Amino acid sequence: MGTLHRFVVQDRSAKISWTLEELGIAYEVKELQYKESEHKSEEYLRINPLGQSPAYVDDMGTFTESIAAAMYLGDRYLEKGLAPAFDDIKGRAEYYFWTNFSGATMDSVYHKYWLLKKTNEEYQKDWTEWTETKIEQIFSLLETRLEGKEYLVNNSFSVADICVAYVLWQVTEEPTYKNYPNVMSYFERCTSREACKKLGAFAK
Repeated sequence: MGTLHRFVVQDRSAKISWTLEELGIAYEVKELQYKESEHKSEEYLRINPLGQSPAYVDDMGTFTESIAAAMYLGDRYLEKGLAPAFDDIKGRAEYYFWTNFSGATMDSVYHKYWLLKKTNEEYQKDWTEWTETKIEQIFSLLETRLEGKEYLVNNSFSVADICVAYVLWQVTEEPTYKNYPNVMSYFERCTSREACKKLGAFAK
């Protein structure tokens, strides 16, 4: 049985736990107590030398990047259908694009979006317009790619949707979000799945 180390259910570990729930794989959760600096303990630093959440450990190794862990699980249990077949070159290409896009592009932009709420006026002046523009571009891209589709890769739910939906959750209260009906229905479709609801990670 694998072990998932995390701070709270809503942190980036949610991509791993959601994947595990979809796969029906049993796992143990160990919640790190941030105020008690458990993530800085010698024991945890042996698992994740960066002292960050999450870390997933099973008989194949230790994974300290949430997207990598989710993709690994999708491939390990490929028969469950959360990743395209290995010989589906086009499907795999789209799969790699969206999983990486969710972290490298979406998450980095949305992180700045949240920082704007907590920073000084100078930072806000420098980054507000850029961040708002990027969010609109991301929404627009997703809106177009989701036209006539329920899911991003081969129109079948996959780890790519888990990764993208997780990051979308951070900006569903952005006013312009309502201007993108395909994105809205996509997010609701993903998060209404039983495996996701079981986590309770995206409850408002």
